[in-house]
Formats: sequence, C-alpha cells, structure tokens
Amino acid sequence: MGPATQIAHYRIVAKLGEGFAYDANWSRDGKNVVFTNTLPKSGNDIWVLPNPMGNAAARKPYGFVQSDAYEFAGSISSDGKYLAYSSDENRTMQVYVQSFPGEGKFQISTNGGTRSVWRRDGKEIFYIDVAGKLMVVDVKAGARFEHGLPKPLFDVHIINSARVDVSPDGKRLLIPTTGGELATTSLMVVLNWYAGLKR
Repeated sequence: MGPATQIAHYRIVAKLGEGFAYDANWSRDGKNVVFTNTLPKSGNDIWVLPNPMGNAAARKPYGFVQSDAYEFAGSISSDGKYLAYSSDENRTMQVYVQSFPGEGKFQISTNGGTRSVWRRDGKEIFYIDVAGKLMVVDVKAGARFEHGLPKPLFDVHIINSARVDVSPDGKRLLIPTTGGELATTSLMVVLNWYAGLKR
C-alpha cells in the first residue's frame, strides 16, 4: 500500500530553495504531490513534486500555477486530470479548477471560496465560502470538465488552514472545528448530511 492510499491530506512545512513549502496534498495515484510554495518575488504559488517516491533525479518540483495573485490549497482530482485551488486573481479569493497538465481553467465558486477538496469519485467539490458555509458543486471531470452551481450545506467553524475531508462514498464529512469558549480543537463527523439540505 503506497502513501497515496494511506494518506489523503497532510501538512508539511519545508524549506525549498528560496521558497517556503507547505500544505502538501498527494494525488490518489501517488504520482504527484501538490503544495503551496511561498517565494520572495511572486508570493504564494501552486507547485508540483512529480514522482515523490522515485529516485532523486526524478523528483524535480516545478511551478504549476504562478502569478502575482495569491494561490494556495491545491488538490488533484481522483482521475489525475484536474487541479482545484484557491486564488485571489480577481481580488476575491475564489476556487478554480484547471486541467492537469494543461491550461483550461474554470471558476467554481461564486461567493468566495477556499480549501477545496474533491469527493473521491470526482463527482463533487467541497469548499468553504466567504460567509463560512460549506459548499458543494456537482462536477463531471472526464475528457471534458463540466460543473454545476454551488449549493450551501451548512455553517462551519473550521480550524485555520484546515480542510474538510470526504469519505469515499461521499456520505460522511470530516470537519476539524473550533468549539466552546476556549476554542478547543475538535473533529465533527457529519452523517447523512444530504438529508439536512433544504430542497
């Protein structure tokens, strides 16, 4: 069992040349690790480390989404064809999906969005909007990418920089939250969350 099947998300903080790498995310097939790299000149960008378990010569990280905007929290779809990430390129932090590799790009969120995560079968993307609501978007990530409109699920009080995770069947959510007057760390597992949606 490889690391990609053992770990869906984990955080790293590491020095990478002139950059400062964090928020790493394995692809499901274990062939790539996506991470945020903070560089002195360009700020936060999305970088990729290919062949993370291979020999050192094959492990050469490269910038995938690089601009003057603030980009972070990248994650690759389960089929390895698309990358979701957050960017403030239009002055508001939004969630985008870009072909991986490739240049086709789609804006997923409409009212701000961060910390996106794919459902494991690739049929939905979850993210947190500017009002602190957990949102879900239906997607079809095959040869051609298609997506629906974002739908609100419920309010969340999520720990800074943490992400939601989704069970393989999409029926349970793992949400690291803050709760209580002392803001103690807790985890909330939501079961049968579709039943709570307003229809």
